Amino acid sequence: MSSTNQKNALITGAAKRIGREIAMKLAKNGWNIAIHHNTSSPDEILAEIKSLGVEAISIQADLNNDAEVKKIFGEANAKLGEINLLVNNASIFEKCPYQETNNDIYERHMNINFKAPFFLSQDFAYQCSSNGQIINISDSKTTQNKSKHFIYLLSKKLLNELTDMTAIDLAPKIRVNAICVGITELSEDNQEYLEKRLPQLPLERKTKISEITEAVLYLANSDYLTGQKIYLDAGESLL
Repeated sequence: MSSTNQKNALITGAAKRIGREIAMKLAKNGWNIAIHHNTSSPDEILAEIKSLGVEAISIQADLNNDAEVKKIFGEANAKLGEINLLVNNASIFEKCPYQETNNDIYERHMNINFKAPFFLSQDFAYQCSSNGQIINISDSKTTQNKSKHFIYLLSKKLLNELTDMTAIDLAPKIRVNAICVGITELSEDNQEYLEKRLPQLPLERKTKISEITEAVLYLANSDYLTGQKIYLDAGESLL
């Protein structure tokens, strides 16, 4: 088990995509990593992180299940020690207009995109002795109010509000910030739509995954920032 003066990060959804890249970036900068995953295998990234000379553990949990969410920090503390950084990255993104949103779609998005970060942040605060930080991965479209992904966007708007409120409630012991991401190299929307959309953005390009991971590292190292939302979206949020 690591001592509390070490840098221990828990990242949800860290076995693939953006979460995986965040985990690798932090590990390369001396952080021990607790990799949360659900159905994706963590074996490959566990081996990669351990090869860097830092510790890595995996925690399997379904964020759509309250009981499984509740076990995450107990397992992380037992295996790694006190967690200093929580990255609420895991998310689902389903196309569903408002009038087609049923209870199942509503519950799934709210549970994973908002409720899990809400209670994980609470559990993080309980076990954090000092100088903790939470980084929420949100969406740049939260500045808008029209979307075919209605419940997804609403859940991310709530995550932004949670960022603001917990930044006040958990200060000065814990800092809370968010990174609001736009169209990235990993975006899975219709590619034809994306290619038409990019020229309309002020910077006319996708956000690089490396730019997201650099922002996470910047926030992790910035002891004076809290309640901030960094928009990595080539200026889309300005439109």
